[in-house]
Amino acid sequence: MPKTPAVISPAGLRELRLKRGLSMAAAADLIGVSKNTIQTWEAGNSRPVAHRLHWIARAYQVRIEDLLTDSPTDSLAARRSQAGLLQKDVARALGVSVARYGAVERRSTEPPESWRETLDKLLGDS
Repeated sequence: MPKTPAVISPAGLRELRLKRGLSMAAAADLIGVSKNTIQTWEAGNSRPVAHRLHWIARAYQVRIEDLLTDSPTDSLAARRSQAGLLQKDVARALGVSVARYGAVERRSTEPPESWRETLDKLLGDS
């Protein structure tokens, strides 16, 4: 069975973890993954596979539905997640490093004008 990534907000995962007062290590123990896995999920560099949602919801004491991003939003992270892409996919298409793209995404600042056309093609018009 293929491991299908869930459409889930990296910022939302971090917010839920912090709201519960969990360190990355404690969350990792509860979910059954490594601390590094939690870091990559929250950075948006990878996404949890669908079968992990139960464990994440349990650890963060929320419903699975609360983890999923199904409401439209204009943030780059949400648009990327809705498109089923990872930061590295968008960075590759833009011809920049993951670190550079991720920094723009995390700061919620406007991306450089030169990125607009590529982002609109990849993520849809905002």
